[in-house]
Amino acid sequence: KEGWGKLETFTTQALPDGFPTVDLTTPCTNCQTNYILTNVGGRGGAYAIILNVDGSIRWYQTMEKVEHTFFDVDSGRVYAQQNHRQQKAFSLAGEETLSLEYGTGTNPRFIHHDSLVADGKLYMVIARRHAEPSLAKYIVDGVDVYDLAAKDYLSTWTVDSVFSASDFETMGSQGPGGYWATQFGSGDGTVDWAHMNSLALAKGGDFLASFRQLGVNGYEGRVVLFDKTTGQIIWSLGDSADFALTSGDWFATQHHAHFVSDDTIMLFDNTGLKQESRVLQIKLTFNAGVPEGATYVREQKLGQKCGSRSAAYLYDTGDHLNDAMIVTCAPSAVFSEYGGSGEMLWQLRLRSLGDDGKEKAATGVYRGVPILSLPQ
Repeated sequence: KEGWGKLETFTTQALPDGFPTVDLTTPCTNCQTNYILTNVGGRGGAYAIILNVDGSIRWYQTMEKVEHTFFDVDSGRVYAQQNHRQQKAFSLAGEETLSLEYGTGTNPRFIHHDSLVADGKLYMVIARRHAEPSLAKYIVDGVDVYDLAAKDYLSTWTVDSVFSASDFETMGSQGPGGYWATQFGSGDGTVDWAHMNSLALAKGGDFLASFRQLGVNGYEGRVVLFDKTTGQIIWSLGDSADFALTSGDWFATQHHAHFVSDDTIMLFDNTGLKQESRVLQIKLTFNAGVPEGATYVREQKLGQKCGSRSAAYLYDTGDHLNDAMIVTCAPSAVFSEYGGSGEMLWQLRLRSLGDDGKEKAATGVYRGVPILSLPQ
């Protein structure tokens, strides 16, 4: 294929014992799905895997506790976060082409939830303790930017450069432990303050970040656009933020916020477990550059409460209101494709055996990333 540089052929060995099984619940009917990349656990370990649309395994890589995966089309590489401490990349022939180490030093940084490649740079969501000793119980999120060609870090930005000391005491979560208890310890000495769970880039390169808990009432979700140069907030989307919602209920415990057009964001809404999960497209309006309104222009209800994690991607043809979308309900390890009218076009789920020998939803799934083509 043009742009890949060379043709790679390879054959996997037999799948390991305890490898998750695939249940194709709705075969493809006019679907756009070709391949799905995801991370998953099994009795045999943790894996990054690529699935064919028919449910067969195209590729896998054994790892330790995979947190997040994505596929870089330009390089043909699978990127994967491992155990919050390593950012890795692999060729489809199994060659490890990148390994960045985290979790060391006097105020260690850990990677989590999201990463992406754009313009030769690798962007990774990170977390560390607040730089101010009196506020060190708060875990702050941010972004590392790494130059892949130069093999060097370009910048590190964290939210404690944006929010004041009083913000940390009046906004976000004040509860102990939480998501970061394993890395930083539990109890009152560790507070998962804002819980950044996705990162995307706006057209000009500004950071679009989703936070599970950044409102004045703790668990209000926020999607925030940060200036790529200054790190300051451009606008904030969510209950009691900068935009007025024209109708419906605000999202909560949301994930995977990203632009699908210049003025429209798509995200996965777990609704704070108040109702079934859904995928939302939200059109933003401005008045002389000032945030004004937010309108739900597309809503795909999923018929179940996914609860946490999860994601939604478009098969982008330039018509975001009608393009097919691939949706992951992570806790149930279900991947689905929906058409523009909301009809299901394809679905599969990953299953594994529990310690009791009974089959259940595979664990460890975060996102199902659609891939249109792979080198043959």
